[in-house]
Amino acid sequence: MKKTHAALCLLFTISITIFTLTPFVSGQGTSDYVIEKVNRKVELKYGVYIFIYDTFSLKGSGTIDSFYVGLPYEYKENLLYCYAYEPSNPLEIWETEFSDTAIHAPGLRWIKIHFPSAIELSNETPYNLTMVSILKNAIYEEKINITRKFTLDFPPYPGLTKKAELFEGSVILPLKINITAKSEAFSEASVSNTSSNTLVDYTVENLEAFTYTPGLISFVTRETMQRIVLHELEREISFDAAGNVEV
Repeated sequence: MKKTHAALCLLFTISITIFTLTPFVSGQGTSDYVIEKVNRKVELKYGVYIFIYDTFSLKGSGTIDSFYVGLPYEYKENLLYCYAYEPSNPLEIWETEFSDTAIHAPGLRWIKIHFPSAIELSNETPYNLTMVSILKNAIYEEKINITRKFTLDFPPYPGLTKKAELFEGSVILPLKINITAKSEAFSEASVSNTSSNTLVDYTVENLEAFTYTPGLISFVTRETMQRIVLHELEREISFDAAGNVEV
């Protein structure tokens, strides 16, 4: 297992339209486990890239040596980078790969997280795992007089091989914006402001396995776009104001 040390500070979450699927899933270890909770944070950085942080809380017995997360097919070209880690040790990065042979579910492309060694699960204490996905070319900008309209196109939920008992999502947007449109996944979401952000929070109990859900949020703002430089692994990835990537 290749290990890489990196530091990234950014956040993210997701949206919905549910289809009935008839999937096949192969084993992921010797464990009988449940997904107790999924927490998703989604953050837009200056209208450039979307960062999605998914934390999964698992309970059960036995061991697990890998974990699968589904991404709707229409976003597979938007995925710039993806990695995973334990929240207790965020500098030890676990690499991921697309792996569609073990799971057959229409509409979803599967990302396989390899654990460095088998994880022993417990029915008393949940095991927490975080996956970070960075999406490119998923934000559309339109200038309207002195304001700019941004539309974020991203999945509101991760695809899972098991039902999640509780899903909590939060989309973290800039301050001083006006949300003009949002898809059905956010129809019951609450919108609030902190000192530095606008938050769109949404919750689902018993999020079904193999949920396939694209989503949109549009807002207008007078804020200008800024340049970010992200250092990861041995590469330097620069984001320009138009959302282009320079490697």
